[in-house]
Amino acid sequence: MHDPEEELLFLPEDKRQAALQVLIEGGGEDKKAKFQNDHPNFDPARELFDDKLKLLAQVLSASELEEYRLRHSPKVGWLREEVQYLNCTPEEFKALAELRERHLRPGNQDLSVDRATAMDEVRALFGNERAREYECVSDFGYLNVRRAADRAGIASDLGDRAGRIAYEARVAVERTAKDGALRSEERRRRIQELQSQAEMRLSAALGNTPQPALRSALVSTLQNTAATFRP
Repeated sequence: MHDPEEELLFLPEDKRQAALQVLIEGGGEDKKAKFQNDHPNFDPARELFDDKLKLLAQVLSASELEEYRLRHSPKVGWLREEVQYLNCTPEEFKALAELRERHLRPGNQDLSVDRATAMDEVRALFGNERAREYECVSDFGYLNVRRAADRAGIASDLGDRAGRIAYEARVAVERTAKDGALRSEERRRRIQELQSQAEMRLSAALGNTPQPALRSALVSTLQNTAATFRP
């Protein structure tokens, strides 16, 4: 939500009114309109968020300001979706948010580092075991299939199993697609085998509950992965 009053609902009444007042006096809406006019390809809510924090720092405590940032920062909003299945502690989420904000390019949400480098930093923060879990459940293959399972009303443990099948298959497909020692035809053959194996694993996990949406999510994920690294 971008309505200032709604964003401040977690605060007590006196702080909420004081915060709302400094935002109004700071001319946030005028700045937003001018920024959007000058930079039509950029998101003013994201680019002007730091200015909003500076205004709020006049009336909020450090802990209240941090709570506001973690609730409403556009830069970390999509991190919340990425770690949907990680069951983060507040401390873990704050650490990941700091990493994310450090590496975001201005004007968009593309990271300035590759995932391998980001994972090295996560390992340094959380250790190998927790980092492996993060790597799995934040992988787009896992997320695609797990969310399809949620939409289909599948139990969470089975949805997690399906997501892990997708993750493992996607990593294997990526590794094969990037293998320059293989001829193009051999790469295609191995990728098709990996896809078939993943589909069979998914069918076995689901048992007598056919779920075409999950299979579709799995297949599209693997095909998109292969296409990204096509020679």
